[in-house]
Amino acid sequence: MHDYLIPFGGVLTASGLTTMLISGWTGPEGEHMSTQIANLGFSAVSDISLTSAGVLAFVLIFTGIAMMVYGNGTAHKVTGGY
Repeated sequence: MHDYLIPFGGVLTASGLTTMLISGWTGPEGEHMSTQIANLGFSAVSDISLTSAGVLAFVLIFTGIAMMVYGNGTAHKVTGGY
């Protein structure tokens, strides 16, 4: 199982980052964050909110990072110290 822990953590982290970029944030009328900023400029940043997909993205990112840290921290037990 340890052989799959670090790669699967990387996949979860990448999936979370992709989800965050694609549908993690929204503007007040439901448009994408990039559209909101393109129309109103950076003063629209305060109107941006997190979507349910954004919450899922944070969960995926933190779970993936935790899996990679744990896998890296216990790798010496599997490899015999190398």
